[in-house]
Amino acid sequence: MVSLQSSLSILFKKDKVILTHLGKGLTRYTLIDYEAIDLSRVEDRSDEHIDMLVQNGISHFLEEHHIKPDSVLIGIPRKTAFFTFAELPRVQGVSLEEIVSYEIERHVPLPADSVCFDAQVVERHESQNGMLKVAIIAARRDLILRYAGIVEQIGLAPSAITVSTLGLVDFFTQFGEPRDDATCALVDCDDGSADVVILRGKELMHCRTIDLRHEGLSSSWQRLSPKRTLLGEKLMELGLITE
Repeated sequence: MVSLQSSLSILFKKDKVILTHLGKGLTRYTLIDYEAIDLSRVEDRSDEHIDMLVQNGISHFLEEHHIKPDSVLIGIPRKTAFFTFAELPRVQGVSLEEIVSYEIERHVPLPADSVCFDAQVVERHESQNGMLKVAIIAARRDLILRYAGIVEQIGLAPSAITVSTLGLVDFFTQFGEPRDDATCALVDCDDGSADVVILRGKELMHCRTIDLRHEGLSSSWQRLSPKRTLLGEKLMELGLITE
């Protein structure tokens, strides 16, 4: 396939960084190259040393595969972000970003001026005074600047910064062709935990992290009373957990 555009994904995990080179043709994306930068055995865990190793690894990957990406996507670890749903009032003439900025400290345990956030309307309740059900994702501003700085210092300009799990969701909703009436579960297992996302069509319904260090997916989720949740019912339906 002849690629018309080149995209680089840089996914930060706890002890590794996953690099993915995608080529976009006329109708679809194709995986061209990928590589993982292993940081698990690095003794010097200072930010400066880790950042230098990551920069060297990215530069080597680009040079080895002769990559000049048209776009660069950064994925930050799910554990570094706050995710929640909120019921917010709809205000005529006020953007969703402004509405969330007024309310952010009620939903994120950090000062408003120290976080970066994004939000998406999940449901509109026309009969409840125009209330909006909003999905909010937020992360510390200094962490966002650090990850962006790693990339910028080697001459790359980030096109977007997202949370690793939501990057998977974005890719699935764009290229997985989900049906509008279909409910599906995406499970991302890594670093002793599982990020579980429930989608209805392309709408984000649930997002939760389950600790797998001491228990399996089934027993961990049972402690959260899955029978009373859409997420639990769907996971049981898919055979990922049992009653």
